[in-house]
Amino acid sequence: MSEARSRQQAGLMDYRVICAHMRSFPPVVIIEVAIAPGSNELVSKSSGLAAYIFDILKQQADLKFICDTTLDYGPIGNPILISKKCDLFISISYAGGHIYYAISNSPIGLDAEMIHGEGLYTSAMNRVFSLREQYIHANLSKDLAALYEMFVWTRKEAHLKLHGRELSKYLDKLSDIEVSASAKSCVQFVSFLVKVDVLISICFYGY
Repeated sequence: MSEARSRQQAGLMDYRVICAHMRSFPPVVIIEVAIAPGSNELVSKSSGLAAYIFDILKQQADLKFICDTTLDYGPIGNPILISKKCDLFISISYAGGHIYYAISNSPIGLDAEMIHGEGLYTSAMNRVFSLREQYIHANLSKDLAALYEMFVWTRKEAHLKLHGRELSKYLDKLSDIEVSASAKSCVQFVSFLVKVDVLISICFYGY
C-alpha cells in the first residue's frame, strides 16, 4: 500500500511541525495533523485513531526522532510514549478538524481549543475562572473576552494534563489554578495562536 493511500485511509490529510524549540521552555515538537472530513467525531472519541495516525507520522522523514517510540495510554486515558532509547513525553489535543501532538524530553501538557464568539456559559465561568479572572474577563471587549476565555481554559486543561488528572474529576477545582504570567508557581505556561481561531496552551515544569 502506498504511503499516500495509507495516510488517506487513516484519515490523515496533511501535517506540519509548528515549533521545534522555544527559548522559554524545554525543547518540544508540536505536530499539527489535518484530519479527513468525516473523521472529526472519531478523533475526538477514539484514542485508537490518534495512535494509528501517530504510527503513520513515525514513517515521515522529518519525524525520525519518534520512529522507535510506541504510543500507549495510561489508566485514565493519558497518552504515554514508550521508547528504549530515551525518555520522551507526549500530550494530545484536538480542535478544529486537527489533532495536535506535543512531544518533549520533559513532562508536558497540551490543550488546543477553537475560539468561539458565543463564549462560555456563566455557570461554567463560575466553576472554571477565579474571581480575579472573572474581573479581567468582565472588563474586556467581546472579541478579547472570547480569546481570554480560551486562554484561561486551555492553560488550566493543559495543567491537568501535565499532572495526569481527569478533567471531569477536577472541574470544580479549576478556579484554584492560577494561570497568569506573573503567577509564582513550579509550572509555567506558553500560549499562542496556531490559526486565527485555534489557540494552543502548553504547561510544563519551570526551571
